[in-house]
Parts: sequence; structure tokens; C-alpha cells
Amino acid sequence: QKHVRFLGQKIEKTEHLQILIPAGTIFGAELTDPNLFGLFSCMVSPGFEFDDFELFEKEDLLQAYPKHTDIIERLT
Repeated sequence: QKHVRFLGQKIEKTEHLQILIPAGTIFGAELTDPNLFGLFSCMVSPGFEFDDFELFEKEDLLQAYPKHTDIIERLT
């Protein structure tokens, strides 16, 4: 299931200063204005174990989630 959330300072326009992404969620980020820049980071809590981390390959995502081809192509 695809959810879109917007990072930004305009909280009155449904932007968020930070976003909590649950464990086990595949996520990505992109700028909505190509004339702007962004600095994105990922913080984990309570801790991080590399054994629990999985970095996906584009082809694996396309095969597993064919109905999301547009966003996979755009973000990978």
C-alpha cells in the first residue's frame, strides 16, 4: 500500500517536520520542486542491527511490486 507524506515547515498545509516510518516499511523520498534541495536522513530507535537491514535491488522490487513500477523507476 502506497502512502505519500510531505516533509516541510508548512504544517498548516499538511507538511510534517519529521515522519515516523514503521519497521519493515520500504520507503523513499523525492523533491517535489526540482529547483530546491533537500537533506534527508534516517534515524532508527531504539537500536539498529545490520542483520535486520535489507537494501533492495531495483529488479527485485519491480518483480515483487509490479503495480508500483512508476514510483520504483522514479526513485531507483
